[in-house]
Amino acid sequence: MPGTLHLLHGFMGVGKTTLARRLERELPGIRFSQDEWMVALSGEDPPESEYRAAQDRVRGVMEGCWRRCLELGGHVILDSGVWRRSERDHLRAVAAEVGADTVLIRFPNIRKGAGCPSISLKPYFFHALRAKLRPDMSGTQFETA
Repeated sequence: MPGTLHLLHGFMGVGKTTLARRLERELPGIRFSQDEWMVALSGEDPPESEYRAAQDRVRGVMEGCWRRCLELGGHVILDSGVWRRSERDHLRAVAAEVGADTVLIRFPNIRKGAGCPSISLKPYFFHALRAKLRPDMSGTQFETA
């Protein structure tokens, strides 16, 4: 019987990794963290010119691994923000291909000054965030549905 894919949807610093680690222990399941894989394979601060390609490779390798875990009946926890609707739809489709269920866990949007936890960013986040956090954000970077 196929497993269950757990998607954690929310901004940085809202507790996704904390919950992902708890689910990993309690379900039990296997947690996949794109950030951790990026650091392990590309270092803490890969050159900006190489970042997107490295990120795509990591996502591809991770997807093959977690897909197989689902096929074998495991719980898979994806520790990433899954900010875009298209990304969530893709992940749901992959899970459905192997007959797995998908659980979407949404975190509330915590805005600066509204009790947002204190976070410290590692250098490798810089390239990923720079394009997403420019003042002229179009609103398409994060979809709530």
